[in-house]
Order: sequence, then C-alpha cells, then structure tokens
Amino acid sequence: MPVINITLMKGYPDEVLNRLCTRLTDAAMGTITAPADGVTVFVNEVAPAGYMRGRSAKTPGPWPRPASEICLDMLDAIGRRDVPGAQALIGEGFEMVFPGGAHFTDFAALFEWSATRYARAEKHIDRVEESYLGERTAVYISGTLSGEWTDGSPFENIRFIDRFEVHGEKIVMQEVWNDLAGTRV
Repeated sequence: MPVINITLMKGYPDEVLNRLCTRLTDAAMGTITAPADGVTVFVNEVAPAGYMRGRSAKTPGPWPRPASEICLDMLDAIGRRDVPGAQALIGEGFEMVFPGGAHFTDFAALFEWSATRYARAEKHIDRVEESYLGERTAVYISGTLSGEWTDGSPFENIRFIDRFEVHGEKIVMQEVWNDLAGTRV
C-alpha cells in the first residue's frame, strides 16, 4: 500500500493540512485502487528558517478557499437576489447554462428569464462534491427545489444538479440540470 511523504513549511492551518492529506489519499485510491485505510500520508513540516530556494528564504504560500464554499456562497447570494454578492464570486468569462440551452452571463438576465418560469424557488442541498481538473475545480451540488409557480401554486421535491468550474477562487462556469420543465403545472 502506498506511503505518501510531503514536506511543507510550517504555517499552514490544520484544516488545510487535513484537506491536502484527504485529497492525496483520494488521488492514490483513484489511481491505484488502494483502499483508504491502506494509504498513509505523512506531512513533514520544516520551519521557514530551514527552507530556502535559490539562495532566498521563503514563507508558506497562500491557501485557497475551498471551491465548494465559493459555489455554496454564490447559490446563497442568488437565492437572496444579492446581485453584488454573487457578482463578487464570478470570474472573467463567467457563463451560466440552464435547461433548454438558455445561456446567461449576468444575473439580471437570469432573474428576468426565471421570472417567466416560477415566482420563487429554493434549493435544498443534499450533496456537494469536488473534482480536480488541473487549475480548475469542478463542484457538483445536488438536491431538490421547492417554491411557487407563477400562478401561485406550490412545487416541491424537484431534482437539480448544478455543476460549477472554479478557477483562482472565482466561478467561471455554472451548468444547471433540473426537472422543472417536466413537472410544471
């Protein structure tokens, strides 16, 4: 079974070290089909004074916010119709793709389009997953929708999946799949 040894400068919080160890374990399991309890990860920490590259002392680098937190924050902002809050989380070239091939690059157009489909909608999140794509992280958020149609009648338990791509702590893509059209009154 694999033993993964990493050397880092001291200074990273336990949460970041735990995330790193978890991701390394997952990478090993997915690459060589090792069971989780067969993968050992060691993090050897070195004092910043004991680390030098190119005759220059270094300090620990920054650590990014988890991509899933960024995406959940955006869904929360959209749910509250907080356009500035959602806007702060998106990156250059941001695009949203909704069922039926509807494409949007700004939230005002999204809200205008959705107003013809339902009066309000709320997401109930069951699952959040991250997948790593080089410099980007894909985040999958799934659950159910509840809310109210434009005629005032309620709906609930409608499945959805949102897939995001996050690059540099900014969301650059959101793809949405749901069963709203199939259950519309």
